[in-house]
Amino acid sequence: MNVINKKTNENGVLIVFRKRNYMTSSTVAHESFHAMDNIASWLSIEFIDGAANEALAYLIGWIVDCCYQVKTNKFKYE
Repeated sequence: MNVINKKTNENGVLIVFRKRNYMTSSTVAHESFHAMDNIASWLSIEFIDGAANEALAYLIGWIVDCCYQVKTNKFKYE
């Protein structure tokens, strides 16, 4: 779901998993795609066949990594 920081007015995407064991690789990938799609929409980035989607693929990877950090409780980013 889309969220907004009331103090800074920054946009974000919130992915909610009710339990850590619900964070299977397929579910994380699925939800990460939706998060990427929201971000791409905000930035007016369209899906194009070929190499133009490389940035979106990296974005999905970053989102998946963030989910993995939550699952393992080992954070790279503050």
